Amino acid sequence: MRFSPYALPCPTLRVGVTVFLQGKEGDVRSLMVESVRPHARCLLVRFQGITSVEQAQALRAMTVTVEEQALPPLPDGEFYYYQLIGLPVFTTRGEFIGAIAQVFFSGGHDILIVQRGEKEYMIPVTEEIVRSLDIPGRRVVIEPLEGLLE
Repeated sequence: MRFSPYALPCPTLRVGVTVFLQGKEGDVRSLMVESVRPHARCLLVRFQGITSVEQAQALRAMTVTVEEQALPPLPDGEFYYYQLIGLPVFTTRGEFIGAIAQVFFSGGHDILIVQRGEKEYMIPVTEEIVRSLDIPGRRVVIEPLEGLLE
């Protein structure tokens, strides 16, 4: 199967790791990684017990997760995207902007999708904008550039 990780390389996805695949309806299935190798901007992954194209296609568009203890430790200052989901975002003046709903890599840096009601903001994770990213304290502080929150 072709797998598109959030970022490459993807040391979490390795032979012997059990992954959990969740469908849009909330159904979850666990599978063990049998082999994995890089291919262009994705990974080619073989799961134990998936032996036909039909079985593989049934897994399309599923979200792949692993147990937290299977994640390799990160250097100081780095984070896993899932750790940011739900964190409240404030300006340096203390104004509540919203909560982080999604994080993705744009090619140059990470982007936080911050939602508050119907409003949605795209906040680049740069030193100039993100002043504090406190995961244990559950708080993100930004210095918005002019026009960023319009």
